Amino acid sequence: MTSTKVFLSLFFFLCSCISLLAQDQIKIEPGAGSLEGGMRNGVRFQRLLNNVHLSQKDTHLYCDSAHLYRESNMVEVFSNVRVTQGTLTITSANATYNGKTQAANFRGNV
Repeated sequence: MTSTKVFLSLFFFLCSCISLLAQDQIKIEPGAGSLEGGMRNGVRFQRLLNNVHLSQKDTHLYCDSAHLYRESNMVEVFSNVRVTQGTLTITSANATYNGKTQAANFRGNV
């Protein structure tokens, strides 16, 4: 009976950890013109084109194209970049967003 309780406790703990990790992933919102798979230096990424909208919690990224690296939870966004978080909005030509740290680096016309 004790081993069953330990197993169930461990099972529910692992399920809750997986659920928390899934909530922190960068999400692709509907509306992008196209989605393609690609690989750069042996690393897989998803390439989104035209009217791209990505989100993580209350952070929203909008751009013309993006490379989403799901394994590292990172995205490179290109052209007409707009990032909003609550009442804050930042625009730039290009940016990199790290979903693990929830930090962005903006480049060009910030």
